[in-house]
Amino acid sequence: MDFFTSSIRNILIENVKSLKQTIEEIGETFRKEMKPIYESLLILREEFDTRDSVNAMIIESGYPPIWDIDIILEIQKKMEEAKDFENFDVSGSIINYFKSEEIGNFLDDWSRFPFLRGRMPILESVIECHKSGLYYSSISTLLPQFEGVIFEFFNHSYKYKENYLRIYLEQLLLTSYKAEGDSFNDKVMQYYKNYILVGFYGKEVASEISRHAFAHGYLKDFGTEQNSLKLLLLFNQIVTFLSELDDEEIEKAKTLVRLDSEKERDKKKAELIANNNLKQQLKEKEKDNEKFKALFLEFVGYEDEWLPTVPGLNKKRINCLHY
Repeated sequence: MDFFTSSIRNILIENVKSLKQTIEEIGETFRKEMKPIYESLLILREEFDTRDSVNAMIIESGYPPIWDIDIILEIQKKMEEAKDFENFDVSGSIINYFKSEEIGNFLDDWSRFPFLRGRMPILESVIECHKSGLYYSSISTLLPQFEGVIFEFFNHSYKYKENYLRIYLEQLLLTSYKAEGDSFNDKVMQYYKNYILVGFYGKEVASEISRHAFAHGYLKDFGTEQNSLKLLLLFNQIVTFLSELDDEEIEKAKTLVRLDSEKERDKKKAELIANNNLKQQLKEKEKDNEKFKALFLEFVGYEDEWLPTVPGLNKKRINCLHY
């Protein structure tokens, strides 16, 4: 090997060593920077799993799903202390959590939402009634606010239709009204549909917080702390979702409602035209029928005893042979 070749070889070896060292340094730096991100993802994964498992019991107890991890962890802690998952009182645990000043934190959060500014006196009254044990008042005041807040948030300008509310809810929760999935948003949608929008049949009321049964006066024994808290938790979740919507999502919801309204308008217009055409056809048929009746009576005659006299008709009696 000559001197020139040897020199090139040595240079390449040194450069490869430097490159290898640089790659190892980059890899080590990357691992150090990714470690906290990875650990954060693990924590999030654990929180999601915990939230799902605890929410399953919360929903089974008739309460809406809860996102707040502090509440979830508190309930989980109580469950672990009880060591009896099957008989654990989820409702009692939620009520006890909000027995303190925690219930007042709702107002602090809501006051930061511009779209609730005009409703704060109402919401303050709701919280005060709940804290004072006036649950009939807190429920009766809060239940109508759900749809009022949602429709006002989207600047709704059409007449009320439950289908419009469903469109808004779908865009708000980014899921289908008929969703049956296990995501948190799906569960909120299912709860709203099964507890708030559920219908009632006669005296049979499927939910003690049904807006339909309430509006028509079928609810009587709904004034409980549990029902009041259920509505507070759901309302808090709905307005939190609203506060996180961006302009594009809001406009999409408004466009879908407008298209649905136009579709309904065109449908009614087509039905009106069809009805008018049918009425006109019936009138023509009636005219033809009258002409035919007059012609028939003129031709065959009629008996006064059983056929009515038609004004202006040239009577022609029938001579009957009697045997």
